[in-house]
Parts: sequence; structure tokens; C-alpha cells
Amino acid sequence: MENKRFIRAVLDKNAIIQEFQCTLNSDCYDSKDVVGKNWFDIFIGPSDHEKVMNVFKSLFEKDEKKWETYANDIKNKNGAHILIDFKNSIEIRDGQKYIVSVGTEHYLS
Repeated sequence: MENKRFIRAVLDKNAIIQEFQCTLNSDCYDSKDVVGKNWFDIFIGPSDHEKVMNVFKSLFEKDEKKWETYANDIKNKNGAHILIDFKNSIEIRDGQKYIVSVGTEHYLS
């Protein structure tokens, strides 16, 4: 059986990482290094910050279905950029809303 390579993050309304798992490659962050920190500060480069933040806000605040899938670059722990195809969903836990994003590396066909 082939191991799936993915990244999964659960973010609160302030984009604070609540849960994290990554099996993309050896340059993935460990969950202990990112849980409790802001997703945008760690994973999103300055040139993409505003665009991805607008998607986050639209998904979180308006639950817009058009952002259920979204591709954007993230930085790994060595600073390299990887294009990821994300599937996003809203989850309610104990009355609090969270975004659950699961992504795989984007491959051009």
C-alpha cells in the first residue's frame, strides 16, 4: 500500500494552528513546532499573504463554497515553496468554528 503524502491543518478564526500533520516530504514542520502559531506567519510568503488571507476570511466568515478547493504556495521549514491543492471545510467543535484544510502537492499534467 502506498503512503499518501499530504498536509492537514486545523485553523481557528485567527488562523492559529490547532492541529497539524504533514507527510509531504522530509522538509515538513513537526506539529510541535507549529501548533499554537499563526498559519500565515509560518507558511505564507509576503507576496501571497493578502490573496490567501482574503480567501481565508471569505471561507471562514461567509463559508463561501467557491473556496472549498484552492491551490496556493506554502513554505516548508527550509523556506522552499511548494504548490499545494487544498480541500477546505468548516467544522464546528464545542460551538467554535474551525477551518480544516487538507492538501496534496500540485502536479502539472
